[in-house]
Amino acid sequence: MEKPNAGNHQQLDRLADARHGDIVIIFLSGPTSLNTPLSALQEHDTICVNGSANHLIENGISPFLYLVTDHNYFIRNTDAFFHQASASQHVVISKELFDVAMPQHSEQLASLNPTVIHRACKSKKGGLKNYLYLKLKYWNCDQVAYTAPLTKRQVIHGYSRNTRLGYFHTRTVAYAAVQLAETLGYRAAYFSGLDMAGAVGRFYEKDGSPREKTTLDKDLDNILQGLEYMKGRSRMRVYNLSNNTRVPYSLVPFAETIEASTE
Repeated sequence: MEKPNAGNHQQLDRLADARHGDIVIIFLSGPTSLNTPLSALQEHDTICVNGSANHLIENGISPFLYLVTDHNYFIRNTDAFFHQASASQHVVISKELFDVAMPQHSEQLASLNPTVIHRACKSKKGGLKNYLYLKLKYWNCDQVAYTAPLTKRQVIHGYSRNTRLGYFHTRTVAYAAVQLAETLGYRAAYFSGLDMAGAVGRFYEKDGSPREKTTLDKDLDNILQGLEYMKGRSRMRVYNLSNNTRVPYSLVPFAETIEASTE
């Protein structure tokens, strides 16, 4: 399998060419995802994350794109990952997941031909080192915006309209997904299940079974700050289908239904 950076640009170009329209549903793990009609999930392209893809697969829908950035999710759910990835049309993973999976699962990964995306900066903390790193990396680049504090006590925030150049992480795969959606050229993205209610759990977790650990409550402020940063820099129209969310609609406007057209 070739080095993950080698074909990144070409693979993202192919994904952009493969999309079926201007609208994408980012299908997340919050319980309100189940309120999104199957007809809409069949009609529009979907970016499914982690275990959410199984809902589509069980209902005879092949996710357009399966995205996993959390290498710990892969470690805990290796069989589920490969099942859902193999049933999806395209697969995108983080460099961190690639590095963890490659030693023991190189053949399975190769069969998926995943697109590997890289973080803009490995650390989320500020500080002089990261400040200079980002300044040099994105000098005179209008597709990537960021704020890198000089103190390590503060957090880096950023938004990338082109994940070929890297993506920013705010402790939720939803944020990587929206940057990926804009990279692929969608004009509108609809979050399904953007509830951000960690105590409720993920909709695909079965009653009586142990729940995956979540840091949503701890990371909520950071996530909201990231979405606020996105709001001022994204050129894509972004909506939230969730009617039970901790994300203010001033950041991600509520949409009761998906528009037929973005024009």
